[in-house]
Amino acid sequence: LSRPKGVAINEEGHLFIAESVNDRISVFTENGQFLRCFGSYGSGAGCFAFPWQLCILLDGLVYITDYNNHCIKVHDQDGRYIRQFGEDIVKSPTGIAVTSDGHIIVASLSNKISIFRPDGLQCVGEVD
Repeated sequence: LSRPKGVAINEEGHLFIAESVNDRISVFTENGQFLRCFGSYGSGAGCFAFPWQLCILLDGLVYITDYNNHCIKVHDQDGRYIRQFGEDIVKSPTGIAVTSDGHIIVASLSNKISIFRPDGLQCVGEVD
């Protein structure tokens, strides 16, 4: 691991770890056995530039804050890119959480909290 920033655990107990310097997500068993990794440096689909934090929603998708690409990237648990959002809203996102009703809360270094609908398509609120 190289500068792990965030960790999330899926229903099987697998650890998903954001490796910021390696620009990837690494997946391990609960006993520490390496399973797979996904991502590489860049700005396109499936790429990261300093992934910082992540969470796994009830639908099983992995939501990852991409610090230097200023967005949230969504992947399935096998690493397949699904979509991204927040490019025009979040600046250097560092934290992510989900509410009980599925809204996605994103913290940014711009001293702002953004609240997105569960599909990520619309920002429904901000806290400065």
